[in-house]
Amino acid sequence: MLKEKIELLNKFTEKFDYIISGVPFNNFEAKFTIKILNKYKELLKKEGVLSYFEYTGVSNINSVSKKINFHHIKNKKINKNIIEKKIIYNNFPPATILYIRF
Repeated sequence: MLKEKIELLNKFTEKFDYIISGVPFNNFEAKFTIKILNKYKELLKKEGVLSYFEYTGVSNINSVSKKINFHHIKNKKINKNIIEKKIIYNNFPPATILYIRF
C-alpha cells in the first residue's frame, strides 16, 4: 500500500519548501528507500528541507540485511545532508527528528 502511495507523488508538478515524512525508512529494502529519498529530493525546491523522524534505540527491522542496507543508505545519502538533529525525550519511545537539505 505504501508503495502505491509513493507512486502518487509522481502526480505532483510543483516544488515544495518543506516535506515532513513519517515513512519508516529502516523498515524497507534499500532500493525502495532510495526511490523514496530521490522522489523527495525531486519534489523539494533547491533550498527545501526534508524532515523525518526515527525512533531512538528501537529496531523494527525484520532482517539484519535490511538494517545494514538502511545504515549504508543513511551514511551515504542522509548523514552528509543533515542540517539539524533533535532528540525528543518526551516521546515514548524517544524520537530523533532529522532535517535534511539535499
